[in-house]
Amino acid sequence: EVPYRANLWAMRSLGVRWLVSVSAVGSLQASIRPRDMVVPDQFIDRTHQRPQSFFGDGCVAHVSLADPTCPILNDLLADAAEQAIPAGHHLHRGGTYLCMEGPAFSTRAESELYRSWGCAVIGMTNHTEARLAREAEIAYSSLSMVTDFDCWQRDQDAVSVELVLGNLKANAEATAPILSRVMDQLQATRPVSAAHTALATSVRTLLAVAIKAGELEGRSCAACASRTARMRSATGSRPRMPTTLVNSPSTSFSSGLCRARRRSCFGSSWRRSRRRTRSCASRRRSCARRTTSCAAHGR
Repeated sequence: EVPYRANLWAMRSLGVRWLVSVSAVGSLQASIRPRDMVVPDQFIDRTHQRPQSFFGDGCVAHVSLADPTCPILNDLLADAAEQAIPAGHHLHRGGTYLCMEGPAFSTRAESELYRSWGCAVIGMTNHTEARLAREAEIAYSSLSMVTDFDCWQRDQDAVSVELVLGNLKANAEATAPILSRVMDQLQATRPVSAAHTALATSVRTLLAVAIKAGELEGRSCAACASRTARMRSATGSRPRMPTTLVNSPSTSFSSGLCRARRRSCFGSSWRRSRRRTRSCASRRRSCARRTTSCAAHGR
């Protein structure tokens, strides 16, 4: 029930361009031990009940997720972690993060399946955040803190809330100096990321609006205008995520959607009017035939 879209929308509306997510994960490999840290660079999504896009209701933007995290931010984060990580903790650069639905933990069969895929860690949050961050043109990276071996290692205790919280507390104390170093680096250099222009290279699709008989007549364009006005007023004068999402650098989604709906509304009205005209003409011809018949019989 994490409000992923609301969280990312709020951050982008405030002008956030770099985002580091700190989260607890389970290890799927023997070399990655509890209290180690991982900076993953790939994701596999196994969720199925989450909204994962800001787009819809008439327009779609297909952004590239070949590299779901920002390589530049990954390097800054990993460098900072190597310098500040406590003794006994180990940093792992790269790896695949398996994002599961939750809230229940994995079965042993699932855990073994994910291991066979070569996944490094398993968690419940990062992939959804990374996908939305890309649409919001925010550079995203993750510092994954290992709390357990999931449930695949039979000589270890199966994952439990107590085990997770104990290791999470120890890891949380180690993250403060790491994040401080990263923020200092970002403040000093403000690196440009490919994620900052993700929508400029996306494939944009304006979906046709299906109009049922009598439905949306005269209301489509008003709905578009109202929706755009609400988006703009919600973010004030600060950098606005709605403007970035709905109006791309090369294409105005809102105006295009209005035009498509106007054409559809006009076409629907014209077709219904044409049918009514044809029906009236047919009735007139029928009446004329009946009148001719009556005259022929002297009635």
